[in-house]
Amino acid sequence: MIEKPPTINPVKLALSVPEAAVALSISERSVWGMINSGELPHVRLGEGGGRVLLPVKELTEYLSRKSAAASAGVEQGAANG
Repeated sequence: MIEKPPTINPVKLALSVPEAAVALSISERSVWGMINSGELPHVRLGEGGGRVLLPVKELTEYLSRKSAAASAGVEQGAANG
């Protein structure tokens, strides 16, 4: 009996800049600006670090932190209002 090779889950571990822009509903230019400012977590791969990838897990954590901060700001504003 011939065994099949294991199935690889096609879930991406990281997104390219264009993919991240689509996922975040912002422009690629905005993504690049956030990368260059150090706001978005990213890794550079390949010769000379030419390939920039944004790890999905870290992007998810980044969004959670931003969401929590925004919620805290709304709650503070309501308490002060």
